[in-house]
Amino acid sequence: MPKKNDFKLDVVSVRLVKDAPIYSEHTFNNPADIAAVMGDCMCQFDREVVCVVNLRSDLKPINVHLQVLVL
Repeated sequence: MPKKNDFKLDVVSVRLVKDAPIYSEHTFNNPADIAAVMGDCMCQFDREVVCVVNLRSDLKPINVHLQVLVL
């Protein structure tokens, strides 16, 4: 009688989900202002996160990239 194959492989997937935009009522006059706003946002994560904010020359954000650190 053949043995029953008990091998099981779980299949998982990772998907990108568009998140809510980050708005601030603060005007940015220097890089410290931006660091303060992003610090308030990043302190809500339960892991270490690195953030890159690309800015125009008038200090208006173009985009933000948040990277979760996996150790």
